[in-house]
Amino acid sequence: MATLGTPSSGQMGTEVEKTLMQYCDALEDCLGWHEHTWLPLQEQLTDLDFKWDKFLAEQPAVVGAHGELVRIGKAVTDSLLPILESRIKKQKLLQIEDELRDLKARLKLAGRAAKSSKATAKLLSSVIDEDSSEYRAAYERFAGT
Repeated sequence: MATLGTPSSGQMGTEVEKTLMQYCDALEDCLGWHEHTWLPLQEQLTDLDFKWDKFLAEQPAVVGAHGELVRIGKAVTDSLLPILESRIKKQKLLQIEDELRDLKARLKLAGRAAKSSKATAKLLSSVIDEDSSEYRAAYERFAGT
């Protein structure tokens, strides 16, 4: 255990077991990591239709006593995180596009109901042009701020 940062057995005194009891919770956490941390994460990825087994099979092998753990760690940090970040950005973009489509439809409807409303026409024009500065100015004029 000294290689993991604990004192050597010679530094623990005559009742080594009592000293080591302080490390039980940390050891239990480490031993339960696979079941309590890793498997739920893998299940979440599967729920998102992520093909973990295929993904891991595409990762380069890592040689060494703990090669498979190192391989998983590298796969997650070097490959999986950028993939997930990209998916999150795509979801945000799709959400924004949906909101813009909804806003355009509502402004078109409002424009038909109030054909002479310059404010509504300006709001719709700025949404169609995707001009956020013009939209803000039109909204502020419309809201009277």
